Formats: sequence, C-alpha cells, structure tokens
Amino acid sequence: MSEETKNVKLKLSTVIEKHYYSEDDDRHTFLLRLEGKQTDKIEDIIAESNMSFSGDSYPVKESDCGVVLKTSTKYVFPIKGLPSGYSIDDIGTGTELFAYVSLKEGQYGRKKYVSAYITAMDIRRFVEKEETTPFEDEEYTTLDNPFLERGDSQPESV
Repeated sequence: MSEETKNVKLKLSTVIEKHYYSEDDDRHTFLLRLEGKQTDKIEDIIAESNMSFSGDSYPVKESDCGVVLKTSTKYVFPIKGLPSGYSIDDIGTGTELFAYVSLKEGQYGRKKYVSAYITAMDIRRFVEKEETTPFEDEEYTTLDNPFLERGDSQPESV
C-alpha cells in the first residue's frame, strides 16, 4: 500500500545564481537565490506539509552564492518572457524571474528526501548564459610535474 506523494507548489520571485545541464541524465539544474524570509517560508511550508527527509536530502542549500533553492527538470516547460531565438540552454546567471516550483517528497530505499522541480518560468530580465571553460581560467595555480618535464617514460624509483 503506497502513501500519497506530498506535493507543494510555489511561485518564487528570484534570480538564477547558477544553471547547468547534465548530458548524462538530460537534466537542467537551476540554483535560485533565496532572499530575506523566503528560506524560512519554504522551510515552514515543508514542515506544515509534514514532508520528511534524511540528512541533507533537502532542496535548500548553502552555496558560494548564499542560500539557494536547488531545482531541476528533465522536461520541457513553459517559459514566458524568453527572447525569440533563445532556448532554456541560454538562460544565465543573473536572470530575474518568477519560478514556478513543485516541492515533492520521495523515498529511495530507506532514505527520504524533498526535491524541488521547476515547472514554469516567467522571465522579467533575461541574462544570456556565458560559455566558460576551465582552460581559460587564470585563477588556477600551475604545479609542474618534474616527471613530465624530464620526458621520462617511467617515474624515478625511490
């Protein structure tokens, strides 16, 4: 006998802090900035809905950009306000929007979790995603390997 899945719908005024796409599982992930009392309100809604989770299996996260709601989707959903010629892949950091999100409780084995799924977007200010590559990042410190500098085919014996 299965329990009914708990599902809470939110309309969140927010800014995208990060957006990435995984080809492995065909999933877009958006980290949505939470400001002021939004974090407390989401936590209250989860508690009032009696959603339970284990450990950190929870969509509200601390990140290098502050407190965020980690949302994801595998599905095409309505996007209002996206300039013509652009797609979901082009939505970048700093985009301001209303995010329509479903919070769902789930269970995998004995582990319970709460996930956030984005179901629609209403973009108020579009920012195009910048393509980045770690090969052009000047912040990396180079650590040379003497083995490679010598051109040896075998490392020295110790």
